[in-house]
Amino acid sequence: MLATTLDFTEKMLHILGELGITTSERITLARESEKSRFSDTFIRAAHRRIMLGEIFARRIQDGAPAEQIDDAWKSYVNAVVEWNSDMMINIVGMEQYYTEKKSTELELIILPKFVEFDTAVRSLYLSRLGKTPPVETADSRRRTVFELGTDLRDILYVFVRCFRRGQEDSKRAGCSLS
Repeated sequence: MLATTLDFTEKMLHILGELGITTSERITLARESEKSRFSDTFIRAAHRRIMLGEIFARRIQDGAPAEQIDDAWKSYVNAVVEWNSDMMINIVGMEQYYTEKKSTELELIILPKFVEFDTAVRSLYLSRLGKTPPVETADSRRRTVFELGTDLRDILYVFVRCFRRGQEDSKRAGCSLS
């Protein structure tokens, strides 16, 4: 596998050289690829967590068999664990690949929305078991998992749409979350 990757890289460098792309341009392309991979991974993990939370809620709402509900719950918990284990990488990556402001928005705006979403999903899980849900925020008590998921998607859409670097948020309509 490593030999194949090295062969591919060597061939690509040769082709880029033939096209007249310099080493600094190659480095820029490599950095843009890293940035793209980081962004794709972040977006995929965020949407996966929302989707799996909604699937769990839908299973309960539809009165699915206990096994399907349990499987949906386990999938959601695994997505939360995966998301949380990558969070410091995401916070630092936002600052490295984008701006300090994006990193701050992630910490102060997006993460609290995920906490509200998680509280609503956990409340469904616990109520299904006949247990008292955790202390809820006013928002998560009033709003369903689906409403909170829609809000999260809307916020993520603005956040992701405005990933482009080099242009101030104030110059891009609808790019500020704060």
